Amino acid sequence: IPAGFFDPVVVDSSPKMWKRVLSHGLSDKQVKALDIIFEQACNLQDRQRAIVLGRSVDIEKLTADLSEYKSKLVKADLPASVTPYLQICRNIVSDIKSTLFETLKQKKQQQLLGVEDKYFQKLQKSFYFVRIPSDGNCLFGATGRGMKYAKTLTGCKHDGDVKKVVEEARKITKETSTTIATEERLKAVMHLRTDTKYRATIIAEVKHAVETASLGKGNPTSKTILNRMKHTFPGKDLMKAAETKDALDVYCTVMCSERVFGTELEARALSEVLKAPLHIYYRVTNDFEKVEEIKATKIIGVEFESENPPVHLAFYMGKSHYDLLIRRHKVPDPEEEKRKKQREETRKTAGFKCYRLIVTKTGEGQDAKCCEISQIRLFNRTSYLMKQPKLVDGRCAPNYSTINLVDGTEETKMVDENFKKNKKSVLQYEFEKSVPITDYEICYAIPNTNGPRSWELIGVSEDGEVVLDKQEDAKIKGASIKGKISYFKIPEQKEGKAEEKKSEESKEMKSESKGEESKEANESKMEVESDENKTEEMEVEPVVVAVNKDAVADEGVVVGDVVVVDSLGDAASLDPA
Repeated sequence: IPAGFFDPVVVDSSPKMWKRVLSHGLSDKQVKALDIIFEQACNLQDRQRAIVLGRSVDIEKLTADLSEYKSKLVKADLPASVTPYLQICRNIVSDIKSTLFETLKQKKQQQLLGVEDKYFQKLQKSFYFVRIPSDGNCLFGATGRGMKYAKTLTGCKHDGDVKKVVEEARKITKETSTTIATEERLKAVMHLRTDTKYRATIIAEVKHAVETASLGKGNPTSKTILNRMKHTFPGKDLMKAAETKDALDVYCTVMCSERVFGTELEARALSEVLKAPLHIYYRVTNDFEKVEEIKATKIIGVEFESENPPVHLAFYMGKSHYDLLIRRHKVPDPEEEKRKKQREETRKTAGFKCYRLIVTKTGEGQDAKCCEISQIRLFNRTSYLMKQPKLVDGRCAPNYSTINLVDGTEETKMVDENFKKNKKSVLQYEFEKSVPITDYEICYAIPNTNGPRSWELIGVSEDGEVVLDKQEDAKIKGASIKGKISYFKIPEQKEGKAEEKKSEESKEMKSESKGEESKEANESKMEVESDENKTEEMEVEPVVVAVNKDAVADEGVVVGDVVVVDSLGDAASLDPA
């Protein structure tokens, strides 16, 4: 920074400190140009801070603005005295570009991991996962552990037997896993050293490792090979040295070391030593979403399929790691099936904790830009279940979030702007306790061109998903559409149930007091005779207590016994209805 930049005499109190410092000797046009350059630099830095803080920033526009700003600095018609300040601006551009590079790299990594998670979640339908320590020995540890139980698995009669093997495989300690990995590693490396057909491949591997690691790229194994080559061939051309026998020894020495990642070459050697095929699963494209069952991405050692059962491995490209896979048996576990049916019967009365409403088509079809809904009302019989849903993988426009679905007014709406990207909108309801949903209502926004036309209401549990209701190209009449769910077994409340209950309670009380009645019989008889004598002396008109049944029913009053009393005092109990 030039001397005098922070001089209190020339620095003004506003953020535009450059203007007064550099305005001496500049024309008004130059001062204005300098002011614009400074303002744009501040704006770019603000957007850089937003990226660092994780806020939403248009990366493409920022990249374009940086290029435009950099060219503007080159073309700026300013004197040499301003050059140091322009250099500061160039440094700002370089710094922001570096931030963008790291941000895009992290974003790409997160996207890769996100898609991989979906891939392996689907793979769990066919396999059990046995986690292997991430210590650089994972390829050898997973393969050795898989061979240990491969033949045992062939004797399993149902999935219950497979689960027992999985539990045993998961109980292996880290120390035992390291021992297994070391044994398999040594077998593979000795096979590579003695089998001459691998020599050309090893030379190519060494050259590739030297080339990539010299440029600061490649994996940790490549860097280890480069350092070992430098130590073995000091001051020599490493690319030429890679073709010698000593380079073969370097590669084998490195691969014999613990915590050095195994490559496909070692996987092939393992397959030949163990005489077993290796089925490796990893994501290459998104086609896995369209298939019912995922098949192995790569099979090493196809020629050994008839000799030994295969070892299944999951390979995570995002973190270069292997886990062991154990295939689920086609025959379900009888005990688990029994428990599953019991849980299903419980859910038919208690309901689910989690529900999903998946909209797959709107009024504008599956290619609609967004999905718009005014209100969604869920009911348990006549009770309204007020619950704000979560929009899964969607994006709500400002002031159009899911809170508008439960605010009680049809003037607001939720807007999912990612409907076209995801080909669907998923609204997830999560309750603290299980609750059955018997009815629901979807209210459409006005106009309802982007309202739902096809959707599914799904109940989600530990046993999977159950489609409770499905609508295809629903015909909309009015401002809303209602749906009814017949999955749940909820007992109907019969009319007069309360009266019946009260009558039963009355009978119980009578039976309990039966003994006491016998004791009071004589006293009661004397009182009745006395009352009869009195009524004979007094000429009393008959009294009738009338009840308006309709009024009672409308008000919902619970009526017990209705009594008509005559002139003699005799009582007759009528039916409660």
